[in-house]
Amino acid sequence: MKGRPSPWMIAILVLFLTFTWGLSYPVMKIGIEDLDPFSFSFFRFLVGSVCLFLMVRLWQGSWVPERIPFGRLLVLGILQTLSVFGLMALGIQFIDSSITSILIYTMPVWTVILAVLFLNEPFTKRLAGGLTFVLLGLGFMIVPDMVASFEMAALLGVTLVTLAAVIWAVANIFYRMKLNMYNSMFVSAMQMGIGTVGLGGAAFLFEAPLNTTWTLEAAGTVVFTGFVASSLCFAIWYYLLQVVRTSTTVVSSLLVPVFGVSLGALILGEAITMYLLAGMACVLLGIAVVQLPRSAWKRMLRRT
Repeated sequence: MKGRPSPWMIAILVLFLTFTWGLSYPVMKIGIEDLDPFSFSFFRFLVGSVCLFLMVRLWQGSWVPERIPFGRLLVLGILQTLSVFGLMALGIQFIDSSITSILIYTMPVWTVILAVLFLNEPFTKRLAGGLTFVLLGLGFMIVPDMVASFEMAALLGVTLVTLAAVIWAVANIFYRMKLNMYNSMFVSAMQMGIGTVGLGGAAFLFEAPLNTTWTLEAAGTVVFTGFVASSLCFAIWYYLLQVVRTSTTVVSSLLVPVFGVSLGALILGEAITMYLLAGMACVLLGIAVVQLPRSAWKRMLRRT
């Protein structure tokens, strides 16, 4: 799986990944109305990790296609699944799914900074310009709502989700430094399984997951977020981290809050303000600055 795919294949994978993760936020919000946050995350990643191990067995021909130092997998599982999604499930109770999707995708900003510091990736003018537009967009989407209706519960939600974003960035860098040379699907399955054990411990300690009243809606949210948004999408995510520069991958993922805001409005009726529209435009422009080659910009400028 380490051969570099065509630019079109990368674009298709990024679009599928970002749309699905954008959709997962309103779906998660619906799921947490019926299940407690740790219980929802536990069931979600239980489904996700089982599906991923089945995919490993089917496509790699073995349940354990290679030996990987368990300590590294343990660290990644604690960071990526237990910490990120545990904190996000707690935080989304207090803020809109659209705001959650925006905050969690401050992750690329932290990842790019850490990649420059620890992976010796270049901090180019294009990357700086793209991140500037992205940060401006995030400001448009977050600050006005926070100023207009400040509540301590909302501040707690913002803090928890932002902390999750920072931890996700650390997990990305740890993966590139310590696990990038191993099979990405198997790494994803193992770290998700380890994180699921931790989420299960939190669920049984603080909640009562076995007493969950299952509805068709609750089961549907767990299956979608577990199979599609977790197992399938994280396999794609770690594959992209292997074959594409870290900064390019994570800045492209900033399409997720654009989908998240749009789908939150469509599915949950969450408000779309002029500030949100301006913010989404800035995010898209920032992605274009980073992703489009210089030749493409020259062609567009010649046409105008």
